[in-house]
Order: sequence, then C-alpha cells, then structure tokens
Amino acid sequence: MKIVAVWTGLSEESATTRLAERMIKSATERFTAAGKDVQVTRINVREIAASLTKMTLAPAPYPDVEAAFAAVKEADAVITVTPIYKAAPVALHTLFWQLIDDAALAGTPVAIGATGGTARHSLAVDTTLRPILSYLKASVTPTSIFAATADWGSTDSNRRLAARIESVIDELLPNMARVSRQERQAERIADEYDPDGVVPFAQLLAQ
Repeated sequence: MKIVAVWTGLSEESATTRLAERMIKSATERFTAAGKDVQVTRINVREIAASLTKMTLAPAPYPDVEAAFAAVKEADAVITVTPIYKAAPVALHTLFWQLIDDAALAGTPVAIGATGGTARHSLAVDTTLRPILSYLKASVTPTSIFAATADWGSTDSNRRLAARIESVIDELLPNMARVSRQERQAERIADEYDPDGVVPFAQLLAQ
C-alpha cells in the first residue's frame, strides 16, 4: 500500500513538517496493524518550488514536479499538510494542487492537515484547500486536523493533538477499504462536461 505525503514546510524544522510526520507515523502504524504493507513517499513542496514556479510561467515538463505528480497518481492514500498564512493556505501548496492533472487524485482517499499561529485559522483549510481537493474528485476525510502553536507547548496539548490526528487517520482507513484501485481508476475517466470532450459549436452547425 502506497501512502504519499505532500506538505509545504517552509523551514527545516517547521511545524508543518512535524505535523506531516506525525500523521505519517499514525497512518503507518494503523495500516500496519490492519495487516497492510506500507510504503511512504514524502514530497515537501518547498523542494520543488522553483520548478513549480517555472511551470506556471512557462509550461513545460520538469522532472522533479512530474515525479511528484506521478507518485500522487499511484497513491493508495494521500496526506497533505499546509501552513496557514492570513486565513489561507500558503500559495505554494495550493499551486501544487492547481497544476496537477485533473484526474490524478480522483477517488483517492485524502487526509488534510494545517498549521498556524492561533486557532483562529482552524477553519481555513476546510474553506480553501478542501474545495480544491473536492474539485479534483478526491475522497477527503470528513474531519481535518489543525495544529496551532499552542498545540506543541505541553504534554497535555500534545496528547490532545495526537488524539485528533488518530481521529482523522481512523477516517482514512475505511475510505481506503471502500474504494478499490480499480474504482479509483474508473473515476479518472473524463466526465461529460470535460471541455476537451465538448464538440465545437461550428462543428455542430456543419452537421
């Protein structure tokens, strides 16, 4: 079973990286206990930032970005974590999901997390990142996880954070059991409103 973690840690010891690693650890332990062999691929968007920016300004394939996109497409489950700046996910993180192929995430179970200075930002990931993932037809867990600065400050707060992480991962496992790889592949077929499949109006008039 392949888990792909996509996060944007903007420093070497960022809270976002710490949250991503704790979610990975929880998922790995839970899935291993369920009898699954787990393979984890880690993608820190910071490391491919230059290529993502170039791809936006001058569309062309970049090997590091293409490898990241390919890993997501082959994932059995995805964990994605972003820092929240001024009530929104950092732009670099959303750019990753805006540039990936529309069908890459279709039907894939996804757990989302976010970090920020205060709990005032706790709904930002649900109002901004969740709609993007829903557009990509991901099977997103009903609950997201948000970690504020205070969540790292004491044994009690860390314990509560761990419980919230486990709650989200608990939602991820049933999603994986419900949706097979074959079903996910089927969901990647373009829908009837895909612009690439629409017959041009001039062609309709000529018929």
